[in-house]
Amino acid sequence: MPCGCSKGERGGHRHSMMTDADQQGGRNKARGARIGLPLPTHGPIVGANSDNEAQMSSIEYARIERAIHYLTAHAAGQPRLRDVAAHVGLSEYHFQRLFRRWAGVSPKRFVQFLTAQQAVHRLNGATSVLQVTFELGLSSPSRLHDLLVNVEAVTPGEAGSGGAGVQVRWGHHPTPFGDCVIGATER
Repeated sequence: MPCGCSKGERGGHRHSMMTDADQQGGRNKARGARIGLPLPTHGPIVGANSDNEAQMSSIEYARIERAIHYLTAHAAGQPRLRDVAAHVGLSEYHFQRLFRRWAGVSPKRFVQFLTAQQAVHRLNGATSVLQVTFELGLSSPSRLHDLLVNVEAVTPGEAGSGGAGVQVRWGHHPTPFGDCVIGATER
C-alpha cells in the first residue's frame, strides 16, 4: 500500500499504517495507562517528551510510595504480591518490576527487612521466640531463624541477647554516596 508521501512506497523509510482496529487499540492503550496498565514498549510514543517522562516518574513514585506504606502497615500479615499490586493498580508482573527499579529490592525482600527489624526489636524484650514468630506472621520458629540469619546474620538467640558474644568484623569503603561502613559476622 503506497504511503502517499513524496518519497514513495519504496523510499527507504517506514511508516506505521494504522487501521481502524489499531486506532481503537490506541484508545484502549491510552485508557489502560490511566488505569495502571503498561504502555507499549515498542515504537515511539507520539508526543513523548521530558514533560511526559516527568509525569510518568511522578506517577511511578506515587505508586511506590503507596506500596511502601502498604507493606509497612501490613508487614505483620506477610502481604502477598497480588494484594500490594492490586492496592497500587498494577499487575503483579509490572508491580514487581517497578518496585525493584525504584526500591532496589523486591517487595518480598522489603517485607523480609521489615520483619527482621521487628523481630530484633521484639526479641530484645522478654518475649519468647515462639511468640515473636507468630506475632510476625511467620509459620514456625525455623522461619524466624532463617530470616534473621539471612537478613541480619545472627540467630534469634543472638538477636535476643542484643548481639552479646557475636564478633563483628567491620571496615569502611568509599561509595558514590559517601563512605559506607560494612560489618560481617561469621555467618
